[in-house]
Amino acid sequence: MRNDLIILGDSWHKDSATKQLIEPLLSGRKVLWLEPDTDTAEAYWPQGQAFANLYRLGLKQYHWSRWLGRSQWQQQARQIRQAISDHGLQDPVLWVTRAELEPLLEELSDIKVVYFCNQAPGVGHPLVERAELILAIRPEPVQQCPAHKTQLLCSQPLPLQLRPKDLPANRPLIGFCGRLDDRLDWELINDAARWRPDWNWVLIGPKQTRRLDTLLRLPNVLWLGEKTQQEYGAYLQYWHVTLLPLLECPGIANSYGLTIRESLALGKPVVTRFKSQHGGYQPLLTRVSRGADLAELLPVLSLAPVHPQLGQRQGWLGEPARAHTGSWADQAANIDAWLQRLS
Repeated sequence: MRNDLIILGDSWHKDSATKQLIEPLLSGRKVLWLEPDTDTAEAYWPQGQAFANLYRLGLKQYHWSRWLGRSQWQQQARQIRQAISDHGLQDPVLWVTRAELEPLLEELSDIKVVYFCNQAPGVGHPLVERAELILAIRPEPVQQCPAHKTQLLCSQPLPLQLRPKDLPANRPLIGFCGRLDDRLDWELINDAARWRPDWNWVLIGPKQTRRLDTLLRLPNVLWLGEKTQQEYGAYLQYWHVTLLPLLECPGIANSYGLTIRESLALGKPVVTRFKSQHGGYQPLLTRVSRGADLAELLPVLSLAPVHPQLGQRQGWLGEPARAHTGSWADQAANIDAWLQRLS
């Protein structure tokens, strides 16, 4: 059963990311959207069968500020609870877009929270602690948020590409694209690939070390040669985990900023070997130093995508029916899966 949603802190008439993400989520769940009780807000409210599950709660005192008294927050909480009862919302989740709404959440302490983070809330902010899932379309606001419950969304969709013919489909995929030289931790890759024969290990890039020949003796390791940046995008869309097994070399991390951004935007977990900071992305990456650790983590990391036809997680997720391009619909499908885990 899908969680119903309550949207706090955004307006439907604004062409916001929240609106773009919520529209695809209306199928199969009820959504209660809090709006100011004004003629303008009502005039923009959508009509039609497609929005039959969307309900508007107009609040007289819509102005939210930390200076509001507790009695005003309690009054709004009572209105929300009454609307939950009136519309029959089941196991609702609060979708919150503004950190100053934390006093209202205190009055709704029994309801789970998703925090759609647009501005940095500050280290240790109660909303960050309270939220069970944190979403953002930029890395800067979530630099200090716990990585285990933070997901970075794509601000601009990537073009859909066909599955490359040389990309195997018999096992889940972990991939690396870059120079195949001695700056990589070949021991980590070799150990992890031996521990995980049920995964295909895909390497893309120019061969610049003989250590690659040794690794290719393993039947589950594939070297697909060099690819253009455009071609690489197709491989990235279809594999499950991005691997950056780079040793601690000065400046090397900066060369992979685009790979990190595109992988996270597509919902692909990124595993790194090095500790260097990559802008605001470091908290969103998974760092390992041994092949055994990576092998143990892979089944957990691969739970991020969901089979789009079955709508459920499988042992290795099955073969994806389509690539994830970062479109609003794709990202909404990921959010739908994350919400179901909160049930």
